[in-house]
Amino acid sequence: FAKKQADSLTVLQAFGCTLACHLGSAAFGSFVIAVIQLVRSIMIYLDKKLNKSESSNPLVKCGFKCCHCCLLCLEKCMKYISRNAYVLVINRGKNFMSASVDSFGLLASNLITVSVLKSVSTLFIWMGVLTNCLFTALFVAYMLYFRPEWLVHPLISVVGPIVVAIVLAYVVSRIFMDLFIITVDTLMLCYCEEKRTGPEVTKPTQQPAQVELPPPNTVSAASPQPVPVAVGVVPVVAAGVVTPEI
Repeated sequence: FAKKQADSLTVLQAFGCTLACHLGSAAFGSFVIAVIQLVRSIMIYLDKKLNKSESSNPLVKCGFKCCHCCLLCLEKCMKYISRNAYVLVINRGKNFMSASVDSFGLLASNLITVSVLKSVSTLFIWMGVLTNCLFTALFVAYMLYFRPEWLVHPLISVVGPIVVAIVLAYVVSRIFMDLFIITVDTLMLCYCEEKRTGPEVTKPTQQPAQVELPPPNTVSAASPQPVPVAVGVVPVVAAGVVTPEI
């Protein structure tokens, strides 16, 4: 119970931190993508108006098509970069533009690793989606063919329910796979960041060498003992005899 409560509090704290500290970055990234989509919509509208007119220049049509293709590529790239930038915004606490530049630099410096990881993850994502749709269709077909008593009304055809089940399974699978994609991108950026900065290894503090003192000498019975004398008398110790010198 304590673990579930801690996880719930962690999610709530992250949500509160996003609303309090990073809402402007999220709004700015969405604004940039919205501006690109607005320009695309204007270009599509002008292209349609141009196609309706009879006296249209083929070069102008080709120019509109090229602009539309470039804007579409720019929109796709900005969506991908902004999604990675949001990860660095949360991780480092930077603004959106700095996080976008840093994320693009990290992805460009690890291009081969990113390409391989994205290819493998895309393959597994589509395999998961298709497997989920296939098992859902088989389960619905089994229910319709071998458990007709579960149906309230008789069916004319089983194609409709199976198609609806496949569409719903695809939608649900894509929602969960989008979460998986975000997780893969976050781990990939963390790996690239750690690869660039290097792992933080804390060096152990060196303890000062302890010097072992020799044990104190034990005074034997035959050793002479110091004898207090008066001022001006210098004791001369020789063979255990104290001889005063005047």
